[in-house]
Amino acid sequence: MKDHKISKRLIVAVLAGTMVFSAVMAGCSDSGSEKNGNASVTGSSAESTENNSGTSDTDSANTEESSTEEDSTDSESDDNSGADAAFSGTCGENLTWVFNESGELVISGTGKMNDFVYSTDQPWCDHHDDIFTIVIKDGAASIGDNAFNDLDRLESVTIPASVTSVGSRAFFMCDRLESITLPDGITSIGEHTFGNCMGLTSLRIPDSVTSIGSWAFAGCSNLTEVNIPDGVTTIEDRAFFGCGMSDITIPEGVTSIGDKAFNSAGLTIHGKSGSCAETYAQENGIPFSAE
Repeated sequence: MKDHKISKRLIVAVLAGTMVFSAVMAGCSDSGSEKNGNASVTGSSAESTENNSGTSDTDSANTEESSTEEDSTDSESDDNSGADAAFSGTCGENLTWVFNESGELVISGTGKMNDFVYSTDQPWCDHHDDIFTIVIKDGAASIGDNAFNDLDRLESVTIPASVTSVGSRAFFMCDRLESITLPDGITSIGEHTFGNCMGLTSLRIPDSVTSIGSWAFAGCSNLTEVNIPDGVTTIEDRAFFGCGMSDITIPEGVTSIGDKAFNSAGLTIHGKSGSCAETYAQENGIPFSAE
C-alpha cells in the first residue's frame, strides 16, 4: 500500500514537470517568433529607408541638374540681352544707318528719311545716350520728323547739300548741340525743329529757306546770332520765342509774322520803314530801327 502511494506521487510529479517544461518551451517559441518578427520589421524598415534615401538622392540630383540648366539658360539670356540692341538697319526706302562704338551715327544711301511719331520710334533709339556725332552722307534727301529728337549728348551734325527738308522736331531738345550748318538746298524749317537746343549760340539760315515754322527755335536761350535771309516770307508763331538775341534784322520780303515770334528781353528789330517787321514791332512793344 505504501509503495502504491509513492508511485502515485511520482507520476503526479512527472506530469507536473512535463507541464512546466511544455509551458517554458512554448514561451521560448513565442519569444523567438516575436524577435524574428521584430527583426523582419526592422529589416524591412531599414530597406525602405535605404530605398527612400536613394530616391531622395536621385531627386536632389535631378533638382540640382534642373537648377543648373535654368541658371545656364538665365546666363545665356543675360549674355544675349545686349544683342537686342541693333547697330545697323534701315531708316528709309533706300537709306541705311550704322552706329559705331565711338559714338558716331552714319546715315547713307539715297532718298527720303522716314518720319517718326516719337523718339522711341527711331531705329537707333537704343543708343540715345551714346550718340555724339551724326554724319549724313550725300544722297539723302530729307531728315524725317523726330529723327534725332532728344539726343541729349549730340554735339555735331553734318548735313549734305542733297538734303532739302528738315522735319518737325528733328533736333528738338538736343541740349548739347552747339552749332549746325544747314545746306543751301533747304527750303523750309519745320515746327519745333531746333526747339530747346540750349547749346546753340549761332546759326546761319540758308538763302533757299522761304518759311520758318512755329516754335522752330523756341527755347534756344543761348542763341544770340541768327540771320533771316531775303527769301523768307513767313515766320510762324513763337518761331524765336525765348531766344537770346538782342538784335534781329527782318527783310522786307517777310509778309507774315506770327504771334510772339520774337520776345527776347532787350530785343531790337531792324527793318524797312513801313514793312511787316515795323508793324509787328509796334504791335508788340518792341523797339524798331528803320534802315
